[in-house]
Amino acid sequence: MKILIADADNFFRILLSQLLYDDGYDVTSAHTAGRAWEYLIKDPPDICIFDSGLPEICEMAMEERGRPGSWFSSIPVILLTGGGQVPEAWRNAADFYVEKKRDADGLLPRIEELLGEISNGAGRGRS
Repeated sequence: MKILIADADNFFRILLSQLLYDDGYDVTSAHTAGRAWEYLIKDPPDICIFDSGLPEICEMAMEERGRPGSWFSSIPVILLTGGGQVPEAWRNAADFYVEKKRDADGLLPRIEELLGEISNGAGRGRS
C-alpha cells in the first residue's frame, strides 16, 4: 500500500515515514505542499496523511476532493492535527483525523488501524 505523508515537521515526518516503512508500507514523504502535490499528481498513493500545519496541501487537496467526479475523491485522507483549530471543511473532507498531541503515544497504532479501516471501505470523518 502506497502512502503519501505531507508534514512540515521534519522530525515527525521522518519518524512516521520510517515507522510505516518498517511495517511494510511504501512511503513517500514531502515537507512542502508543492512537493506533496507533485507526488500526488505523478504517482497517486493509496492513502494520504496530511498535517493541518501544512495548510496549503490541505486546501488544495480538500478543494480537489470536493469537485464532482474528481480523480482525488477516491484517495482516502488522514488529517493530522496539532490540537488547534482546524477548519471544519477539512475535517469533513478527510476520511479520518488524528490529534498528534492527544494521541501521541498511540499515534502509529491509530494510523495503522485507520489504514486498515480505509482499505476495508470504512466511512468518512471518524476520529
